[in-house]
Amino acid sequence: MKKKIISALLCASILSPTAYASFPDVSSGDYFGCEAENLYSYGVLNGDENGNFNPYDTVTRAQFAKMATVICKLSPRGSGGGLFRDLPDGYWANGYIAAAAKSKLLSGYPDGSFRPDEGITFAEAATITLRLLDYTPADLGNSYPDAYIRKAAELGLSDGMRLAANDRISRADTAVMLDRALLCDMNGQSRKLITKMNYSVSDECIILAVADGENDLLSDEISTSLGKYKTTRQTSSDLVGIKARLVIDSDSRVVGISEIAAKHTQMAIESIAGTDITYRENGVLQSYSVNPNAAVYYNSQLMTYN
Repeated sequence: MKKKIISALLCASILSPTAYASFPDVSSGDYFGCEAENLYSYGVLNGDENGNFNPYDTVTRAQFAKMATVICKLSPRGSGGGLFRDLPDGYWANGYIAAAAKSKLLSGYPDGSFRPDEGITFAEAATITLRLLDYTPADLGNSYPDAYIRKAAELGLSDGMRLAANDRISRADTAVMLDRALLCDMNGQSRKLITKMNYSVSDECIILAVADGENDLLSDEISTSLGKYKTTRQTSSDLVGIKARLVIDSDSRVVGISEIAAKHTQMAIESIAGTDITYRENGVLQSYSVNPNAAVYYNSQLMTYN
């Protein structure tokens, strides 16, 4: 607890949510904000004609098919004609649906339909996500959807989600689930799903500074305990202080940030007198005495509190 408080205090700042550049209707304070920004950076999802993310809209089966093929780097296959009886010629997602179906990532219904514009259910989304991770009925058994929902929970993919099997999943929860899956190990392998997209994942680090803070970073840089990186994604000051893994492209640029610990507590520092810090958290005045030899980061440099 003491370490958490120290870390929180030393990273503390007065913050207000800011909109991500990629989506004007997503702010840094949204529970899905970082995940939506990551998936945008990876090319897995994008906004509507106005650039909005529309987080609480449901995801259609066709849209999820496209996301799955992008993650697996599958090329759209032809028109998709003949696979399902309800895919009209020229339908925008035919090639993605065909590629995903032929790769056994998804299937249609017993009546031969695919129902591309129907909202995908939580059970269906979890099942396809597990298939992306190379889980098969041989691993999970034939108890659908219970076995698949249990496995998704076991892997942490659905943490915090209160969805029944047949509930339609929102774009916000889809972004969270897929972003978590990308940092999961493939079934029986020591590599992560995101490596299919030709990205690598860093060791754990602490985000020390981003470009919108008061520092000497350029607009496309972030500072971490692993060093300074160029980044292609939007960053906001509420990332400072979190523990994360970085998703890095072939040019050594950060394209994604995956938090691996609870976000730091935001506090307002009232006064500092030697090792005694008085701060306000959620409107309540509190104090803490810091060990003078505590390891801290200040101006992106590792030192002791003294």
